[in-house]
Amino acid sequence: MKRKVSVVLSAAMAATTIMAQGVPAYAAPEIRPYGNVEAELDFDHSYQGTVTDEYDVTSVNLESGDYFSTHSVNFSQGVSKITLKIKGTGAGIIELRKGDKDGDKIGNVKYTATDEFKEYDLSVSGIDDLDAIAFVNVAGSCLVDSWTAEPGSTVDEPDQPDAPDQPDVPDQPDTPDQPEIPDVPDEPDQPQTGTVNPYGRVEAENFADSSVDAKVVPNKESVLINDGGYVIAENVDFSKGLSEVKVYAKSTKPMVKLGVYVDGTNTLLGEINIGTDMTSATSLDVTSALSGKHNVYFRAKGGSVQLDAWEVSEGSGTVEQPPVEEPPVSGGVNPYDTVVAKDHVDEKKDAMVTPMGATVNILSEGGYFAVKDVNLSKGISSFTVKAGATVASVFEIRLDKVDGDKLAAFKVSTESKEIKINALSDVSGKHTLYFVATKGKGINIDSWKAEAGQGTVVTPPVEEPPVSGGINPYETVEVEKVSAADGYRSKENTIVAPKKNAITLMNEGAYVIAKDVNFTSGVSEFTISTATKTSGLLEIKLDSVTGTNIASVRLDKTDDAFKTATVKVNSTVTGKHDVYFVLKMGTGCTLDSWKATAASGTVEQPPVVEPPVSGAVNPYQKVEAEASAELNFAMLAPNKQSVIINKNGYAVAKNV
Repeated sequence: MKRKVSVVLSAAMAATTIMAQGVPAYAAPEIRPYGNVEAELDFDHSYQGTVTDEYDVTSVNLESGDYFSTHSVNFSQGVSKITLKIKGTGAGIIELRKGDKDGDKIGNVKYTATDEFKEYDLSVSGIDDLDAIAFVNVAGSCLVDSWTAEPGSTVDEPDQPDAPDQPDVPDQPDTPDQPEIPDVPDEPDQPQTGTVNPYGRVEAENFADSSVDAKVVPNKESVLINDGGYVIAENVDFSKGLSEVKVYAKSTKPMVKLGVYVDGTNTLLGEINIGTDMTSATSLDVTSALSGKHNVYFRAKGGSVQLDAWEVSEGSGTVEQPPVEEPPVSGGVNPYDTVVAKDHVDEKKDAMVTPMGATVNILSEGGYFAVKDVNLSKGISSFTVKAGATVASVFEIRLDKVDGDKLAAFKVSTESKEIKINALSDVSGKHTLYFVATKGKGINIDSWKAEAGQGTVVTPPVEEPPVSGGINPYETVEVEKVSAADGYRSKENTIVAPKKNAITLMNEGAYVIAKDVNFTSGVSEFTISTATKTSGLLEIKLDSVTGTNIASVRLDKTDDAFKTATVKVNSTVTGKHDVYFVLKMGTGCTLDSWKATAASGTVEQPPVVEPPVSGAVNPYQKVEAEASAELNFAMLAPNKQSVIINKNGYAVAKNV
């Protein structure tokens, strides 16, 4: 529960009073700011979301340019000071404005990086008549818990005693006519106040109040900007456009740059290499047209910069903002350019945008976030994700729902790095992608990108088995054509290969089914084409995944190259059956095709092996294993002179 409830209760009581007087129920509650006002109790905002810490304290997450505003505020007791509780991830500035985010500036609160919430004060005056206030984070990133106002000196003046009656003033003689005063010429138009003219020299020290990690030097003629710090020139009027920026600056070390940004530290116009001479200008050519009023940021990089002044050269002035690249005509999220994860979080569970706003953190196993309207117009061949985790973890990209088809799986280490994985299916069209933690915790995803594939199929094709006659096993049978439909394979451990020309059995127990296989001429052997990542064993069973095992195929590692093997069946089979290809041992077995060789086809069930004519097996002489009466999870070796018994299998010698 939130620790501070006084403002919420007072707002509710005020709303109740209003309703009692007949005002409609949707009237905004009155906020009394002389106790803690929770930042999330806003009426208008644009921020990264709210964060609740282990102490159940909820705060709002602000990046550069974010804001929140509170309306229906009752400043009836006046205001002398406003205090904010802030936890900064670095140095930054919050600007208080009258009314809303575009209102007149009241003042700045500068904050620094802290491990816990810290109070920052701003002395104010002249805002007693306001009923709304906005908090705009013009630089840096932080969490804001609450704010409060301290009453000012707004009190009613005591009544003054009436002044005593004054004696009548005697009539005065008429004043002689004065000579006419000549007309005074009109004052020339003054430049618009509150804006900065950048087309002449602008002194940097005039903007020291709007700075982060920067200060005026002792002679008060320039500003020293520390590495990573910056100075902000607010409300710069680029009415004549912009083609060049000139700065008068110096640094005491080589390879130091001064970055020039517009409207925050995310939009970079360019960087200027700073030398040791502050008396001459260093220039930056600007290719992006710019006009209108903007805030300009000068940020030091690689060392400290002493900035004396700056100015710009005129340009075309035809474009208000830097050009914005439009997404593909069909709309949606473009996955073929790098997608910053935090910018596209449409749904989430046990996940959050980190307080610094750099990544999306999936907190625990089973947590996820979703990205809607991903336009896979070119299909998918692979994904590249930049990610790391607090412990070794695994997450998957799934299609259209949290338990949907798996498109890719990523193993993530504690080092944040780019990981590229081939897609398990090539899909196209608009979809929602779910990033789901399946193992581990604290998975931080920075960005992701897809590589184009064929892009011709929205989902893997579903081909129904033949309606009549069944599958002809005596011609080559393509596994993906008779086994890709739902119900014809084990979904969890089986996928269609990226080229849709085979099916991969991922783990032990995975299987595919060929339904209604018509063994009109029986079967003596199977020929099967496979590619395997490890050695293993594939079993061919009848009518169920636990049915009669009629053949076993030993799998050798082929490094993804398809290899053909032929195996004898250990039972005689005729008629129609469902044939199950079950991965008994190993991982990553890809089935391409199979074919049966005809036999006599006269016996439906496995033959009964009769005991020797004598009625008993003599164990005191050498007994050949291949003469065993019953085999289970076992098979004759190709030379038919021994028996291969698989794990948990056995051979039976009867009537010993």
